[in-house]
Amino acid sequence: MNHYLYRKGFSIARRCFTTNLNHSLDFSMSDQFLGAIDIGTGSTRFIVFDSNGRKVISESEDLTQYFPNPERHEQNPEEYVDKTLSCIDAVIKKSKIPKSQFRGIGITNQRETVIAWNKSTGKPLHHSIIWDDSRTHEICKDMPKHNIDFQAKTGLTISTYFSASKIIWLIKNIPAVKEALLHNNCLFGTVESWMIYNLTHEKRHVTDISNASRTLLMNLQGFWDEDILKALQVPQNALPEIVTCSEVYGHMAKGPLEGIPISGSLGDQQAALLGHKCIDPGSIKNTYGTGAFLLMSTGNSIIQSKSGLLTTVYGQFSKGKPIHYALEGSVENAGSVIRWAISKLHLCSTVEEFESQASSVTDTEGVVFVPSFSGLFAPHWRPDARGIITGLTQHTTRAHILRAILEGICFRTREVVDSLAEDAGVKLEKLSVDGGMTKNSLFLEMQANILGMKLVVPAERDLTALGTSYAAGIGCGLYKGLDDIQKIPKQPQHEVTYTWDDEKRNKRLEEWRKTIPKTFIN
Repeated sequence: MNHYLYRKGFSIARRCFTTNLNHSLDFSMSDQFLGAIDIGTGSTRFIVFDSNGRKVISESEDLTQYFPNPERHEQNPEEYVDKTLSCIDAVIKKSKIPKSQFRGIGITNQRETVIAWNKSTGKPLHHSIIWDDSRTHEICKDMPKHNIDFQAKTGLTISTYFSASKIIWLIKNIPAVKEALLHNNCLFGTVESWMIYNLTHEKRHVTDISNASRTLLMNLQGFWDEDILKALQVPQNALPEIVTCSEVYGHMAKGPLEGIPISGSLGDQQAALLGHKCIDPGSIKNTYGTGAFLLMSTGNSIIQSKSGLLTTVYGQFSKGKPIHYALEGSVENAGSVIRWAISKLHLCSTVEEFESQASSVTDTEGVVFVPSFSGLFAPHWRPDARGIITGLTQHTTRAHILRAILEGICFRTREVVDSLAEDAGVKLEKLSVDGGMTKNSLFLEMQANILGMKLVVPAERDLTALGTSYAAGIGCGLYKGLDDIQKIPKQPQHEVTYTWDDEKRNKRLEEWRKTIPKTFIN
């Protein structure tokens, strides 16, 4: 197959080291540490935190992106393993932290991405099909014929976004998968499932409940739904065992941390929710990564959205403990649009230049951008939507377009926040934010203005990794439970406030809403 490649990531360097300049690498023999493996869409990272949740050191490597055609997005799952081990090795060499002072390791990952592999050889049977891949729209069109209320059972809507249709596509289209299934030799899993299988001595085929809840196959009560599996013809014996987010799944099989338990696992957005300490019902965060993901904890209550959001499992943080749930709104494209503007359109060379150019004008001069490269997720759920730029005139400059791109991401987030406020029945006053785009001060100012809300920005940006380190700390016994996480001292943060009045905000919002129908091609 004639793939073309695009390496995601803002840095020119293939490998990136960071250390926390406020936290010395000098440590005592009584210090205890947790490792976090964070496999995102653009890179894999290994980050070390101390028992007070302070980042000590991290290492990252970019992941190769394959785009066989405009609908397809793939990766090589063996890269996840190889580059993660490389990051771990580099961190230990750099930090010289003794293995004996590591208590556990957590995994957090891009969700919904699917991998099929051979049980006998452990080798992948196809590239990973990434969460934003939309090749399965015909499969999704066929799902309603089963007369199953997917949303009531799983909390999710039928969409190419979720794992089920990707698994069905692999079964129908990849001969190696068909052959392995015939011999009961095929395993399916999301990224954390693949990593636990490959990194541990035990080679257990498991998935944590937060990731399982993103497949469209798991009942919200925490088990594979037999009615759905039967209707979609997905064999349960090829699926992993569903486990909690905080327990020992196995022990590292190789590298400088061999023998250390992998004791925590959370999907990246649930991990960020925990990293923000959004544990109590009603606490909210938004993460701006490749996409943007707004989650609100609903405690142990399942709340079905009436406004186009999803009900998802937040996590289960010990065997026998109640499941925690959340409401979620997903914006399909955020940081990916910035990378597209830089690498595909060549409107600028770096993210710093992007911000500088967008800041050089005070508004977009009527230019409106809708970043629907992968359809529109919440609250529209329109897979046929395509990104558009409107309002161009002979006076439009590169700076106006770049500013419109940032506004487009902000307005998509506003749509999701409005839906969440409608479901919650309250006016939201503050929003905790994290992710790579929060380094852009102009973006934060624009987002606050478009939301009419204060943004709370933690100094620690790696909230997904921090959250999964908390889960791992519970799983290995360093923390007794979520109450201990709440007691960890708060980290520095700052607020970004808004300056627009309601009249200006509402006028711009109305202009935006008029543009949305123009993205629909069917």
